[in-house]
Amino acid sequence: MMGADHGAIDHLQCMRDRGTIELVGMGSIENSSRVIVDGALDLENKGNEIAFWGVSDAYNDAKIRNLAGSGSVFIYDSDLVLTAAQDTFSGTISSVDSEGRHLKGGLTVQGGVQTLSGANVYFGATKVDAGAGLVLTSTGSLASDVLVSGGFVNDGDVAGDTIVQDGGMTGGSGSYSALTVLGGGTVATNGKTPLTVGSEFTQKAGSTLVFAPVENGIQPAIAVGGRAVIEDGASITLDRVTTGRLAVGREYALVTAAGGLVGNYGSLTGDLVTDAPFLSFALDKTSSGVALGVERSDIVFAEVAHSANQIAVANELEALGSGNELHDEVAYMTAAEASDLPAAFDSLSGEIHTAMLGAVAEERHFLRDAVNGRLRAAFGTVGAYKGGVQALTAYGPVSAEATTDGPVYWGHAFGGRGEADGDGNAARRDSRTNGVVLGYDAPVQNWRLGGVLAMSDSSYGLDGRASSGSGRGIHLGVYAGTQWGQTALRSGLVYSTLRLKANRSTSLGTINERLSSKYNGHVWQAFAEVGHRLDHGTMALEPYAGLAHVWMRTDSFAENGGETALAGAEGKMDTTFATIGVRAATTIEAATHKLTVSSGIGWRHAFGDARPELAMAFAGGTGFNVAAAPIARNAAVLDMGVDMELGRNTNLRLDYQGQLATDAREHRLGATLGMQF
Repeated sequence: MMGADHGAIDHLQCMRDRGTIELVGMGSIENSSRVIVDGALDLENKGNEIAFWGVSDAYNDAKIRNLAGSGSVFIYDSDLVLTAAQDTFSGTISSVDSEGRHLKGGLTVQGGVQTLSGANVYFGATKVDAGAGLVLTSTGSLASDVLVSGGFVNDGDVAGDTIVQDGGMTGGSGSYSALTVLGGGTVATNGKTPLTVGSEFTQKAGSTLVFAPVENGIQPAIAVGGRAVIEDGASITLDRVTTGRLAVGREYALVTAAGGLVGNYGSLTGDLVTDAPFLSFALDKTSSGVALGVERSDIVFAEVAHSANQIAVANELEALGSGNELHDEVAYMTAAEASDLPAAFDSLSGEIHTAMLGAVAEERHFLRDAVNGRLRAAFGTVGAYKGGVQALTAYGPVSAEATTDGPVYWGHAFGGRGEADGDGNAARRDSRTNGVVLGYDAPVQNWRLGGVLAMSDSSYGLDGRASSGSGRGIHLGVYAGTQWGQTALRSGLVYSTLRLKANRSTSLGTINERLSSKYNGHVWQAFAEVGHRLDHGTMALEPYAGLAHVWMRTDSFAENGGETALAGAEGKMDTTFATIGVRAATTIEAATHKLTVSSGIGWRHAFGDARPELAMAFAGGTGFNVAAAPIARNAAVLDMGVDMELGRNTNLRLDYQGQLATDAREHRLGATLGMQF
């Protein structure tokens, strides 16, 4: 538009004909959303006026909101001012006239973010105002000096000097001819490729380097071809978002200067420095550069643990060392995150495996109880089941009393639950067990000899550890009993094989996993009990004493499911139980039924391995021991039973057995239905 005083272009101007549009009079461009230049836009310095949203100001500069396209913009001695930039311009902005003179036109990004991806050869300053941004892509270049009060991302090449002013920031993977960061200014590295300065790099007092390592510190964050000057009071910021995780025991190159380094950084700032209790940082200066050293602080992981199990896990994680995902997850925690570590250590401990080891060893008494009950019945002892059993004769099974002299088979079904309280180290354990016991015995001289087959299902829970387990067992055994007058001896030997399963959830910082495992368990138990019957009117009493030894083993195992998975060693428990007590029974005659009521009370003491422990390890770890809730050393033993004759050929027995200790309880119900055919 030539010579048109106050001529106006009040629409979005799209120039795509490869021609030239010149604005040389007192014309104006009423600013639309953007100006697209695919031809040539000539802004000759003759008092041009480009109005912003219809508000006209008489400048020598040309104002538009936004610049896009791939053409050429000629700015001569004018500055092109972008007030609301948001596009990419891949063409050329030039202030070289037709005679090759370098005029003083420049570019100011006053608002928004402008991207330049072409070769720009204007020689007035490039200014990025506060709150605005300029991005120079890898194909872009600037011939001018750059003054940064906003944000300048340089992935291209700047031939002039770049000065970052108070409140400004620059960074990227491009090259600078010279770079000066004034007080209040920031230079940030991107962690991909070094920021390159061809001649001199200067950081004034009060300026900041925001550091991100390049190739784990192998390359410097800033590579200077000339001299680097770091004034006292310049600082380095290490923050979790930009810097990321640094390897403990490594040095990271910050600045290298071929022309030598003068001065050093005065301080380290950022949340990695102020809020990473397990890390410490130090600067190492040489004549040609400065590096950042990363070490573990004097605070060990175990300092935040509260219990023996937590300390064991913490020490194992510590021993894994830098570079291990679990170790580094802890090392980079904030103080607030570290406050959750005690619970995290518990979740990692694998305590469910140790808890099952102890629970399986303790609950095997259901087999001893069933066998001893059968032997009491065989000899008509106090508290015995009086109903019918099936006797085996040459003619097949026939009904017989429990005290029959012939061979018999018998059965017993049971179900119960137990719990062991936590102790500040181990978690509370809940367990449920049910099963059926089948047996056969026959008289041999003054003895009854027999065999037993049982099947059981158990479940275990550690709610405080988000863990559960189960065990399915098959049990085979032999037993023998005899009686001398009023004195009875009952004994047995049982082997159990179990298929154990465990599932648990782990949580450590950002790591959350679900783990599972399967392995086998093996139990041998030998037991004997002596009782002496005392009759007193309609009541009979039997003081008794029993001894049992349980030899428990679990196979080694490896969990599946993630980085927190454990490998467990073979588990071992060798525990002896001694019990003394007394049983009583009486019979009540009713009009149509006869009831036999029995009860007993005793005291049980456990010797040997009462607290289960198991050795486990993370991949690459040295191993640690974890304890679970102990078997009660001392417990009261209770039993009660009722035999009811439901008919001439039918008898039902209901019984309860319990163990009560200060920190543990177990309750079990059993039912036996005897029928004569």
